[in-house]
Amino acid sequence: MTSDRKPSRSRPNEAVPTIGDIESFALNGYVVMRGVLDERLLERAEDLMWEALGKNFDRDDSLTWRSVATDCAGAIAVSDRYGKVKLREAVWGEPALDALLTRNPVVFAMVERLLGAGNVLPPERSRGLYPTFPTPEHAKVPIHAHVDLPRLPFKVGVVAYLDDVPSGGGGFAVWPGSHRALFSACADDPSSPANRRRRAFRKAIRDFDAHEPVEITGGAGDVILFHHLLMHAPTINTVEGHVRKAAFCNYATPSCAIDQAGRRPSSLWHGWHGIDSLASLAIEASKMPAPADTFARPRTIPARAAYVDQIWRGVRKLSLGLKFRRILPEWKRVPSKASDAARR
Repeated sequence: MTSDRKPSRSRPNEAVPTIGDIESFALNGYVVMRGVLDERLLERAEDLMWEALGKNFDRDDSLTWRSVATDCAGAIAVSDRYGKVKLREAVWGEPALDALLTRNPVVFAMVERLLGAGNVLPPERSRGLYPTFPTPEHAKVPIHAHVDLPRLPFKVGVVAYLDDVPSGGGGFAVWPGSHRALFSACADDPSSPANRRRRAFRKAIRDFDAHEPVEITGGAGDVILFHHLLMHAPTINTVEGHVRKAAFCNYATPSCAIDQAGRRPSSLWHGWHGIDSLASLAIEASKMPAPADTFARPRTIPARAAYVDQIWRGVRKLSLGLKFRRILPEWKRVPSKASDAARR
């Protein structure tokens, strides 16, 4: 399922989320701000992306897009990594990326509307540039959700599209409302990795992952703001000749690091002064957990079948590996027995 909101260029006064945008963020866990980034900053960030990819990749020659890409996961061919590349260390501290996300007053103002004035900690660096190259051969591979619970906690995730992202073009996928269900399943602070050990937390993830996500399409300069507990995933880019170009960044509050060691607060919007200050029915409703089927439809049978097939293939590989490990010692002993007989 794709977002049905059409891309459009925004006027400068639309760069700050409205009350309606904030309510949508509270209920769904994300909001899309259309066309709010300067084109010159987008061009500089895209140039940096191609430079960081190295000489094997030529932006004007799609045949080179099947090359081996080196990123935080190592040197892996594009098809073997489902087209997804994460440029992190290679671009950290680059002025072009800082100007786009970490030091951009437009982005800061949007985040501040959610967290409250004086309650935003400027990030030291971005997460990086994440291009997704076309791999239509993987079109039927199902995508599955994850949630970010990093060592360095944050409140608001930011995704910036450097270029247009059509349907099927590797857009950022989200499971609306999942942040509310996961918060209810937490025992520790929502940013704590310890929550992964809770059965209720893992069950909430499985329940939402059994439903279709929303693929967010858009245009150059669009910014996606998402709650740190929102389940999300990169999608497969099936559009030939198109590269999904995006930059990522996390914004925190001054108390994030301290809060991470504590227990879950009583309200989902504890520490979110911008949202918590709005006394509206939508904000109150967002404090209640959302069932998985509130916003999304169950996955299709083919998608579930593909997922089961993936698991079954993994089990077979594991079984064959264990069987081989049992046979191997016996096989190694056969020549030694024959040699012993020959000596006698």
